[in-house]
Amino acid sequence: MESDSRRRRPRPTGRGSRRPRPTGRGSRRARPTGREFRRARRAGRTGPVAGAVALVVGAALVAAVSLCGAALLGMIDPPAAARSGDRSGGPGRSVGLPAHSDRFVTPEQLDRATAGAAPVARRVVVSLGGGPASTATKESPVGARGVGGVRAAIVPHHLVAGHLAAGLLAALAERPPETVVIVGPDHFGAGPAVGTCRAAWNTAVGRVEADTDLVSALVARGAAVEAWDVLEREHSVGALVPLVKRYFPEVRVVPLTVRAGVSFERAAALGRLLAELAPGRGAAAGGGVLVIASVDFSHYLPRAEADRRDELTLQALRNGDWDVLFAMGPAHLDSAAALAVAFAFAGCAEAPRFEVVWHDNSAAVLGRPNLAETTSYFLLVIP
Repeated sequence: MESDSRRRRPRPTGRGSRRPRPTGRGSRRARPTGREFRRARRAGRTGPVAGAVALVVGAALVAAVSLCGAALLGMIDPPAAARSGDRSGGPGRSVGLPAHSDRFVTPEQLDRATAGAAPVARRVVVSLGGGPASTATKESPVGARGVGGVRAAIVPHHLVAGHLAAGLLAALAERPPETVVIVGPDHFGAGPAVGTCRAAWNTAVGRVEADTDLVSALVARGAAVEAWDVLEREHSVGALVPLVKRYFPEVRVVPLTVRAGVSFERAAALGRLLAELAPGRGAAAGGGVLVIASVDFSHYLPRAEADRRDELTLQALRNGDWDVLFAMGPAHLDSAAALAVAFAFAGCAEAPRFEVVWHDNSAAVLGRPNLAETTSYFLLVIP
């Protein structure tokens, strides 16, 4: 066994040799024990290399989270007030800061819808008793009621039929409203009975501001609840916002979602309140408020059965039979409540008046007559 003095003999200290490593318990350069290392790490004293690594890793994590957030979140961008604390999700509720995305409508889909708009627009004008759409002007609307005489409309939100919504908006582009209220179903049942928000929307054709005064008035009257998180996922509203922006560049929007189970009485009360809050602002007066009910009709049926169901739905609507309409499910339509809001806004919920401008089916639009599951579409205008 070696003696104690031999074991502790110092190493050479000449040039190029390593200096002796202190091993005493109290030495400042002694290698820390596991417990001491953990203490040092918690205190941030693990050395410059570890600190630099931590900074790099932290920065990478922050960048990754930011990129994921930008990719996953939708097309609604809360206004400055929301970013400063007045969140559009409600008092004290953070709604996040989503980046621009084409979540609902890509530029290509928007172009396809626009390309098919012209024949639909001509039919809208003819249905209102007017001549060619090109004769309409702000000073001289066509026909007895004119293009500007549309108080409300029903259009599909399924982008296969995007040309129907585009055609309606193209027909009204000469006399655009100041505000468009878009009311559609809450497909996922994720929100309140009636949801809305004050956020602005980023689209492929530019930013669309909300009519915050009208939204705030609805919330203050208890007719709707702030539900930004629902609106940023709901295509029944989001699919139409870019089309509205393309044809009405200066427009503001009021988004509304209605859940399944909302009664006719509540939906009609919402429509009447919208009319009350916008006196003299109706589209018939040139500018003002236009209500669009975003509704798809029969779902998941072969074409022949879909047409049969559509006729039953249309007959119930002509008769003002809201009990029947509200008892219907997706085989007939996806939101009777949205229809009720539009007709009540126009003042004719009890005795609905409307023009059937277009009736179509996804089997015909896609050129697939034997499609097993189809969706039906109506374009209705309410003068």
